[in-house]
Amino acid sequence: MTDPAAADPAAADPLRCFGTGDELYESYHDAEWGRAVRGDAAVFERLSLEAFQSGLSWITVLRKRPAFREVFAGFDPAAVARFGDADVERLLADARIIRNRLKIEAVIGNARAVLALAERGGSVSDLLWGHAPRRPGEAPQSWADVPATTPESVALAKALKAAGLRFVGPTTAYAAMQACGVVNDHFAACPARAACEQPSR
Repeated sequence: MTDPAAADPAAADPLRCFGTGDELYESYHDAEWGRAVRGDAAVFERLSLEAFQSGLSWITVLRKRPAFREVFAGFDPAAVARFGDADVERLLADARIIRNRLKIEAVIGNARAVLALAERGGSVSDLLWGHAPRRPGEAPQSWADVPATTPESVALAKALKAAGLRFVGPTTAYAAMQACGVVNDHFAACPARAACEQPSR
């Protein structure tokens, strides 16, 4: 996640990393961001939403998340993998979501890649968690201390692409690692940090 306060100074808070002043954003920060997410369907959803976020603010995606979940069959990879041309046109006509053909088609293709990986005995969840840092990093003091990419996210992006997934560059991969609790980038003074501590691999 890039610095939310850069676009919205009100998003900054002396303790909370981001979200202050917006009930939805506060709830996401306090109860979701940085908490461990496992399982192929759950990780597929996070990767999909991070792909849609590319070039936009996360709060835009968060506000549209209920509609995304509805039109993408709850991000069930098996269901999304069956989407065809008619579904792409249906999604492009739905003003409740981000209507980008390349991203929509990528999510459908990624669902098929997730299933193909599972058929080979793999797991997109295991792939994500297999790129956790070997040691926990220093707790950031501010967004200036939070990187956009890391060597682990570069490696994860490469592994995801090798598995057939698209729209999963190193920045998107790192944002997914943050969102899924693979890394803990809550600020040192943030009350949510202790609840999100993850063991190194």
